Amino acid sequence: MTSDPKLHPSTEVLETYALGHLTGDKLEILEEHLFVCGYCQDELAEVDSYILTMKDACDTVRSEVQVAEVPPSKFADRLEGFFHRLFAIPRPVLAGAMAAFFIAIVIPIAYVGRSAETPAMVELSTSRGAGAGSIAMAPSGHPLELTLNASALRKPARAEMVNAVGKQVWAGAVTQSNGRILISIRESLPAGAYWIRYFSEDGEFLRESGLEVK
Repeated sequence: MTSDPKLHPSTEVLETYALGHLTGDKLEILEEHLFVCGYCQDELAEVDSYILTMKDACDTVRSEVQVAEVPPSKFADRLEGFFHRLFAIPRPVLAGAMAAFFIAIVIPIAYVGRSAETPAMVELSTSRGAGAGSIAMAPSGHPLELTLNASALRKPARAEMVNAVGKQVWAGAVTQSNGRILISIRESLPAGAYWIRYFSEDGEFLRESGLEVK
């Protein structure tokens, strides 16, 4: 480091100074430089403002977060220690780490959440037994809105869905609207083959539809 006002200390050095971690000759030389350098005085003011903002955020978190298993005094000490270490990280490094976290974790979670909430519309066809008729395709990871032409069945009252080995994975009432039979399955299904079986109000088996989830 030099006291020449034409050569300025780095932002990391100013942050270390603002946090009170600069000592010895480096501290003395920097203070001499700050005394004559308006540019670095402005830079230091920005650093101070940044640290003050972070400390305010720390105070807000400390007052709002409650952890039942940790006594308040110990939790406050741990929280203060965490933010103390956080403040010691140079801003470019901290900003890069936060950006990487956001890209790698937050965005994918938000995307998956939105994707899982969007129902997939699937058109079904019917047959009288497994292996006959066409098989509808549906994406995994989505709720399903299954539709069927009402003319294909005589007023089904309920339906059930079984997997490839005959285990029931869903059962419920069916609805009709505008000449369509509607079945809503709110939970996403894992990949595999399924059969939707339709029953009359008195329990008579009517027909079934094939569905493959990929």
